[in-house]
Amino acid sequence: MGSVDAKKLSGEVAARHGLLIREDDPAMALVTMSEIVLEQVLKEAEGRLRGMLSEAEKGQKTSQQEALVWVQEEMGRAGSALRVQLQRDIDAGRLQARELVVQLSQVYSRSAVRRWVALGIVSGLVLLLVGVALGLELGGGYDEILAGFSFWCKLQRESRVSGSRSYSSFCSWCFASTRCQTSWHNRRILSQQNDE
Repeated sequence: MGSVDAKKLSGEVAARHGLLIREDDPAMALVTMSEIVLEQVLKEAEGRLRGMLSEAEKGQKTSQQEALVWVQEEMGRAGSALRVQLQRDIDAGRLQARELVVQLSQVYSRSAVRRWVALGIVSGLVLLLVGVALGLELGGGYDEILAGFSFWCKLQRESRVSGSRSYSSFCSWCFASTRCQTSWHNRRILSQQNDE
């Protein structure tokens, strides 16, 4: 702090109060003493203010660090909660996917069973037709097939079970529409003539 200008101070006191103060006046010694005391008080106040500012800065830094730690902890908790929720969602998705796979597998296995049953029926019919064709080719025609059928009809008629249907009318129509020359057919015709 600079020293007080004595001439300026003397002029100001003279203007305000009408007193003339010289540089060797004891009042000037009081001004100097006041100036020195004021400088010391200001230095102490400045030191205290600097101390308070440094404490405030330290407190602010500490608060910032505590806030940063708190934010990091909260982010960690939120991240953990999010991970747990995501894991639950993933597990639920896996469970649903497994259920869908099981359902699809059941649907495909049912359709596969149906395909195999249909294939078995078609194969059986093809084998039956091949057998009939071979029988016709090797055996000479419908005669043997119809003779076997007439024998079955005769067995049905002889073993009449109550409530069973009579096949004799069908057998007669079947043999009347063909020219069978087998012994079975001849036996059938003879049995019909005997029945009449």
